Amino acid sequence: MTAPFAIAIHDVAPSWLGEVLEWRALIADRTPPPVGLYLVPRFHLERWSKPQVEAVIGLIADGDEPVLHGYTHMRTGLDDEREFRGLDDGTANRRVQAGLIELAARGIRAEGFAAPCYSGHAERLLRSPRSPLAWTATRTALHSRHGSVRAPAIGVGASTPMRRWLSPPSAKAVLAGLPASQPFRIDVHPADLRHPRLRQAVLDLVDRAIARNGDPVRHADLVARVPLGALAA
Repeated sequence: MTAPFAIAIHDVAPSWLGEVLEWRALIADRTPPPVGLYLVPRFHLERWSKPQVEAVIGLIADGDEPVLHGYTHMRTGLDDEREFRGLDDGTANRRVQAGLIELAARGIRAEGFAAPCYSGHAERLLRSPRSPLAWTATRTALHSRHGSVRAPAIGVGASTPMRRWLSPPSAKAVLAGLPASQPFRIDVHPADLRHPRLRQAVLDLVDRAIARNGDPVRHADLVARVPLGALAA
């Protein structure tokens, strides 16, 4: 059985919106919606303009999936993008709720959450019967109230010269090594577009995934459609 897969575009925010829209167009040349839009309400304390919000709402109206991706994507007072690293449950949950409220005020309803850099969690909030979240993502899995679906995230890295050199062949090898029955995700970052080698590596991942697994699905569909045998408590 061939498993479904999902695509996630990270860091959807005002300063990266041009790259996000370029990625969205490149992916649209290969496959119809959806992709996951990992939205940051106050990326590095930026504010969204009305046209920027309307551009994102247009993508969602066409079928893309809004996902909360932190609140500011930065740790207060530190030069570190791992916003949720080390936060206690209460602080993490309040920040998630603030992000969901801010997106809702702009007409965007997100039901999923992925912490920046997959560092941190909102598991306590997810487990609440009244939680606004239906699922959360870590680097290796998607989590719902009913269990966890193994779905590793595969992507490249632009942060250092070493990562730019090693991550494309590594990502290719990881995808090739997954059994056809294994759900997975492809992570796309705006910064990848600044490096032709990374840009091509990501497009190759998408092309290979579509050829083997078909068109991508929503993260929520990945949780719902995966065989029960892939669920882990």
